[in-house]
Amino acid sequence: MSRPCAPSTPVATISHAAASTTPLRAAFRELGASDWPELLATATRWLDACPVDIDFHLLRSIALGELGRPAEAMQHAHWYHALVASVLDSGDGRTPATAWVVIYVAEEYALLRALGMREQRQTLVDGHIDAIEVESEGRTQTLYFDPATHFERLERGTRR
Repeated sequence: MSRPCAPSTPVATISHAAASTTPLRAAFRELGASDWPELLATATRWLDACPVDIDFHLLRSIALGELGRPAEAMQHAHWYHALVASVLDSGDGRTPATAWVVIYVAEEYALLRALGMREQRQTLVDGHIDAIEVESEGRTQTLYFDPATHFERLERGTRR
């Protein structure tokens, strides 16, 4: 069945690197089992807590589409594409100076999944830039992410 916002790679490919967070693991398990009602419930709960999560907008869109709710599915497909575009528009990811800006570290991996890339290795450069070596279509390259906003938010939280 056609999915309104499927990534350019098969859905099975995106689950290989599912972040270590329990809700995302559960959601990918539900996706693999085609348990659309449970996937919708998991995605809804997570988006209530984190309304800008790239992965969960995609997953909610897929579940809604499979449940015959195309208008709602398209709404989340638009969110998914807009969130991916917001990161891609923040830089080109090719150097530390032009790193993609993310608001939390898991967003780095969500973007890699959206781009159909597989993480090989992650290192820290220039004190706070994440350099992630990825493989895609048999090619290896390094992409750079700036999660400074995430760490600034954490630091502000510890000062309270």
